[in-house]
Amino acid sequence: MGLVVMLAVAVFMNMFNLVFGAIGGFVHSMRLCFVEFLPKWYDGNGREFMPFTLKIEKHVTLGKIR
Repeated sequence: MGLVVMLAVAVFMNMFNLVFGAIGGFVHSMRLCFVEFLPKWYDGNGREFMPFTLKIEKHVTLGKIR
């Protein structure tokens, strides 16, 4: 039983390592693209980013409610 659990954990951890290694390679290549390649043609002129906001006013009533 212990050998089966050990092998299952070893296989899972190796797959985990393989997936994160692949993701790491993708993220690094995208970083190189965005940080070192694209700024050569980026102007930076345009509108400032203004995210959508939902204004919620919260009121607390103290005392009796009529």
